[in-house]
Amino acid sequence: MALKVVWVDPAFAPLAPEERIFGEAGIEFVYAPCASEEQIIGVAHDADAIMVVLHNYISSGILAALPRCRLVVRHGIGVDNIDVRAATELGILVANNVTYCVDEVADLAMGLLLACTRKIALLSQSVHAGTWDGTAAGIGHRLRGSTLGVLGLGRIGRRVARRASGFGLKLLACDPYIDPSVATELGGKMVSLDELLAQSDLLTIHTPLTAETRQLIRERELRLMKPTAYLVNTARGDIVEIAALVKALQEGWIAGVGLDVIEGVPPISADHPLLRFDNAILTPHMAWYSEEAKLELQEACAWDVVRVLRGEPPLSMVNAEVLQRPNCRVKELRVAP
Repeated sequence: MALKVVWVDPAFAPLAPEERIFGEAGIEFVYAPCASEEQIIGVAHDADAIMVVLHNYISSGILAALPRCRLVVRHGIGVDNIDVRAATELGILVANNVTYCVDEVADLAMGLLLACTRKIALLSQSVHAGTWDGTAAGIGHRLRGSTLGVLGLGRIGRRVARRASGFGLKLLACDPYIDPSVATELGGKMVSLDELLAQSDLLTIHTPLTAETRQLIRERELRLMKPTAYLVNTARGDIVEIAALVKALQEGWIAGVGLDVIEGVPPISADHPLLRFDNAILTPHMAWYSEEAKLELQEACAWDVVRVLRGEPPLSMVNAEVLQRPNCRVKELRVAP
């Protein structure tokens, strides 16, 4: 029986890179954007691998109904829309791509930090409205010498720290999974979450969304921040509790926010409470995007499918422990010691 890969999300079409790579490898490729678990099971019941972006949650029920599936590939970094534990229990490998857009996300995070502190969006709106008034944004302060707090010092967080050093920012970081020496090498210091919140003039979030980080930033945490501080989130919306954030903006606990991701979004409704605030800069979860990053992601993920179905390891294994399970569906996978 021919190998089969099914793309189950309504995104990225046309999929010329995937069609080319799978065609050359002799693998059947089906683009079938789905809107329900039933649809996914219907189109992927005989698939050897499935590919997903963010539109669908790949649940234990879906995975249990795919007897041939050996691999789930996430087109992106975060795997919070895949039940990784269920995949592992069923012997299914999960792969993602952790390198494709680190510069793009770091660039937007830095851009949002600058836009917040320099009131770029507010001033632009003022000019578009016919007002040529440099004082429209109120009082501003020099950026150099301010303290940048980086929550999550992985690939993206480190790139933001390097960019920020060129603006003369002091660096604090919080990441329990990274050796403190990494912050030291970047010219900063590793601190606790409470210290990070209390001391940062600018706070940028770069953690994955896990059970540990879901709604990590709530009312208590926001109240620890300076009233002159700005919060930027280009990671996952559910890390910051939206109700607490709206309250923080209403009552002036913080100076403003720059968000590429928002809890519960997409889509954002016309009456969303964040739209009421001039000091909330919002972008539609596009921090990852550039044409170069998009092509890199598509090609890398397609090649990962080919590798695994040929018995070779993908570039990034989310649940490498599955290889030790007796029911592992990729037992032939050759992994260098």
